[in-house]
Amino acid sequence: TALALLRHPAIPSGRLMAELVFRTHCPAPKSLHLNRFLPPTAVRVLLDESGANLTSKISFTGLGKNLQKVNKSLARDLIKSRHDQLRELLTQGEGEAERELPSIVEAAETRMRAQLDAELARLTALAEHNPAVRSEELEALQQERQALSSAIENTRLRLDSVRVIITVDPNAS
Repeated sequence: TALALLRHPAIPSGRLMAELVFRTHCPAPKSLHLNRFLPPTAVRVLLDESGANLTSKISFTGLGKNLQKVNKSLARDLIKSRHDQLRELLTQGEGEAERELPSIVEAAETRMRAQLDAELARLTALAEHNPAVRSEELEALQQERQALSSAIENTRLRLDSVRVIITVDPNAS
């Protein structure tokens, strides 16, 4: 968790914002090489104190350019004073991020099926003309496809980082 101050003339002073970054997490055996189809993916959610989702309005880099760091003791005090509100934003942010997960999972499943179905079709066609292609190879590929599909379905999001942002008067020093 980090806390930063945002000085912006268009945003009133004293507003609270929470930027949450979630990462996909998929517990799968390394032997499946799941990253081929589902690389680690970040889902960013930016909420203001009213719960409005500002993710599409304010980019990560655009926000970062306008932030100032805060010393640790002040950060601790500010976070303590807004603890309940932050909890609500974390819960809401998790829900917002979870809405992104199905499309990430679907894209990974599509990539996996496209590649492995093509490989399976190629091996099946080859097996009809070449006795060197064993049925065990086809079964192994089908099992790999099933294991990958199951692993991809079990993908979850895990909170990776939180940045608490407090807006301040741009004219204050």
